[in-house]
Amino acid sequence: MIKVVFFGTEQFAVSVLQSLLKQPNDFNVLCAVTQPPRPVGRKQIVTPSPVARVAEEGGIEIFTPTTLKKTEVVEYLKKFNADVFVVAQYGLIIPTSILEIAPHGCVNVHGSLLPKYRGA
Repeated sequence: MIKVVFFGTEQFAVSVLQSLLKQPNDFNVLCAVTQPPRPVGRKQIVTPSPVARVAEEGGIEIFTPTTLKKTEVVEYLKKFNADVFVVAQYGLIIPTSILEIAPHGCVNVHGSLLPKYRGA
């Protein structure tokens, strides 16, 4: 079984996380790293990210750092001893100090048909 720490925030990332969760014999998602809750809508109601809601439903630990540049964040992620990090629509640049934690690296799932159709 592959131990995974998942990085994602928006709806596209939800589909990737759900795909991992549907294969419990192959993947053990240990933690979901997502953006902190933000004000949404006209009434600016503070709402957790779509990934946080799915992770909560799945009983997965949720980590919502405001920055990834602190040594406390690196130490926190090291405690999971993850084999691989999976990133999908996270929203922040992940520093090299974090990318180097997982022995099998980091897989970035991207929704576009790169490189032919890249861009905004």
